[in-house]
Amino acid sequence: APGRDAGAELEAVNRERDEIQAVVNGLNARLVRLYFASGRSNLTMTLSAEAALKRLALQSTAITIKGRTDNIGASDVNQRVAWARANAARQLLLRMGVPTATPTVDRAAQPDYIADNNTREGRARNRRAELVFVLPEAKLPVAAATSAKATP
Repeated sequence: APGRDAGAELEAVNRERDEIQAVVNGLNARLVRLYFASGRSNLTMTLSAEAALKRLALQSTAITIKGRTDNIGASDVNQRVAWARANAARQLLLRMGVPTATPTVDRAAQPDYIADNNTREGRARNRRAELVFVLPEAKLPVAAATSAKATP
């Protein structure tokens, strides 16, 4: 999110990750959110965050990626941005060595908001890609500390 240093953002992501870790459709799953600047779809990650994301991805039996936007801009533009964000996350996973068939991509612009679009902070939380990692039942989820920001 804008205005945070990498350490504070990583702590916030870890707290949020712990709060939202849950069973999804009866499966052992983990949700990771990657955040973007307004209108952007490019990612940069810390090395430790990228390593944690890679470990999680390589353990997963399935990965679903959804691109999200805030409510600023035309719907058709937001759809393209949401798709580009989901694809940016997928390309990152593929560069990490995740098998091509594993990550599936979806996009969702409006109205899939997790925060209030009337504030700058809320809009920043809505500009994201959500990655759901389905893990084998026998494995416990790894600590996936991820932090990502769009480059200016």
